[in-house]
Amino acid sequence: MQNEDLNIALVHDWLTTFGGAERVVALWKEIFPKAPLYTSIYDEKTLGDIFPKEDVHTSYLQKLPGVLKYYRKLLSWMPRAFEEFNLDDFDIVLSSSSSCAKGVLTSSSTFHVSYVHSPMRYAWDLYHEYLDSSGPVTRFAMRLMIPKIRQWDASTANRVDLFLCNSNEVVR
Repeated sequence: MQNEDLNIALVHDWLTTFGGAERVVALWKEIFPKAPLYTSIYDEKTLGDIFPKEDVHTSYLQKLPGVLKYYRKLLSWMPRAFEEFNLDDFDIVLSSSSSCAKGVLTSSSTFHVSYVHSPMRYAWDLYHEYLDSSGPVTRFAMRLMIPKIRQWDASTANRVDLFLCNSNEVVR
């Protein structure tokens, strides 16, 4: 099977800034220019030149009014957003994740490679820092949602066929 014959999808947590993770996805897009890109939230004004609107498929979260101002507060909704993408027809799914992108659902015949930039830091190693720097309402919400997010995050490891990490620290 030739590279051109493979049906490939790209998945990334959110496209709102052009940082290191987005540079990785931009390189993937150069290698696989026909691959559609699935993401929870997309800022066309900021990234439209790099990731044209026609190539980007967003989740239901994109439809929320003013979502670019508060999307990080929707972390408890993101697992569902990624699970709702239908990626059954793809041969390969490449996910770029530091949050929920690795949790996409694929068919048993799809090979899912997840490039992990970092674990869900707000749920694991930096949980207490996020908690301590948050207001009372956010702290209350975090205490309710983080155990479920941790459980979901751990269970999604079984959805990935191959993990790639950008450092030995991330591997740990």
